[in-house]
Amino acid sequence: HDIDKESVFLQKVKERYTQLLPNYPRFEIAESFFNSVYCRLFHHRELNKKNLFVFSSQPAYRFAQAPRPLSRTFVIQSDLPALLQDILSRLPLRLPWQNKSRDIQFICQT
Repeated sequence: HDIDKESVFLQKVKERYTQLLPNYPRFEIAESFFNSVYCRLFHHRELNKKNLFVFSSQPAYRFAQAPRPLSRTFVIQSDLPALLQDILSRLPLRLPWQNKSRDIQFICQT
């Protein structure tokens, strides 16, 4: 009987979590995170689409384009400091660099 209550509770948790995903840009990562937490808590019991995101909860059009790419390719054109400058300039960091040139030199010396 407790297992039935637990199952109903878990399904309600998943339903509520699913309601949060339509506005979340990386919904597929959020679904994967949910699955990881579930497996950790319940030791891989009851692995089914009622309890887990076996298939995404989001419509197919959400897969068409990510808000920003998951990966980028960088090629050394001239030298390592120039490449690092390019990479670090493209990072969506919220805080400004204190001294990016100095930090690039430190990275290159390592």
